[in-house]
Amino acid sequence: MRSTPYAVRIFFIVAGFWWLLSGGDLSSWLVGGPAVILAGFAISRLSLADAPTLSWWAIARLVPYFIRESLRGGLRVGLCILTPNMPLNPERFIFTTRLSSPQARVFFLTCINLLPGTLVACLDNARLTVHVLDNAADLASELSLLEDKVARVFGGPWQEQAI
Repeated sequence: MRSTPYAVRIFFIVAGFWWLLSGGDLSSWLVGGPAVILAGFAISRLSLADAPTLSWWAIARLVPYFIRESLRGGLRVGLCILTPNMPLNPERFIFTTRLSSPQARVFFLTCINLLPGTLVACLDNARLTVHVLDNAADLASELSLLEDKVARVFGGPWQEQAI
């Protein structure tokens, strides 16, 4: 657990946010008081010791890739919508990730969900069930490339396992 001065600072920061949000209304502290105490306690209990070290260089290289893929996927989905016969070929795709860090896995599946036409429908340990609007693309290689980029962001947290 963090030191007491840290907890007191967190309490005052959270209380300050509540005071700003409530416009300084004293009657709001009936609800805000317990909420501030619980939030301050929860924040002070969270440990950053397990937080991964991120590579800012890898993040800087991931952002343009992600923007390009989002635009490409958005155009593909937009063309499907505007085409009268809507050439969609939806499918569920199973992908086993090699990322061992829970933070890296969550970041990876969030990136997948933010790309147009894809949605992670299920996460079962290292197995992702990805729903895609069009299975014509080589999804396995696209996800592997994204996974490599995410691994670099988190310092390469690979887990040895059969894929």
